[in-house]
Amino acid sequence: MKFSSRSKINKVKISIAFGGFVVMTISLFAAFVAVSNWFNEHEVIFQRVIEVKTQSPIRIEKREMMSPIVVYKTVEEMVQDSPDVKRAKRIVELWGGKNAAKALAVAKAESGFDCNRFNVNSNNTVDLSIFQVNSLWMKNYPLEEIANCDRNIEIAYEIWDRADGVVGNGEGDFTPWVAYQNEGYLEVMR
Repeated sequence: MKFSSRSKINKVKISIAFGGFVVMTISLFAAFVAVSNWFNEHEVIFQRVIEVKTQSPIRIEKREMMSPIVVYKTVEEMVQDSPDVKRAKRIVELWGGKNAAKALAVAKAESGFDCNRFNVNSNNTVDLSIFQVNSLWMKNYPLEEIANCDRNIEIAYEIWDRADGVVGNGEGDFTPWVAYQNEGYLEVMR
């Protein structure tokens, strides 16, 4: 009997030892994978603790190109450069202050400040006059008004004023104009 109980104890010890070996092997493998992954992402660099070197007191390096400074025209310059000073002054009067230069530039970029300019679009609508007001606005304004240069300016102001979602606040938005969306108006302001 003693022999069989001793045999059972030895089997248990062997099972425990084998289980410990398996656990230790899996742990070592997991540690190896973790260390390997860390070294895939990191590099150990040995540096000199102290480095003495001689160098010239002046060094010349090529500079990175900075973007050029853009100087925009003043509203007064834009009005004087306009082929139609009377209408340019009307635009400044309507838009006033901070939006006048942008409005002048949008009109110039859209039509070249040409009251007779029209453009047929790919969707079969037509852009008319100085601000190139689209014929889709005929639901709000008669064609004669859209085509009339002075009224076209006023209609453009009304479109601009409501484009920010609030009518009458004088804080409109130029996004209805392609020349604003593609920033073509900026070239006119230079």
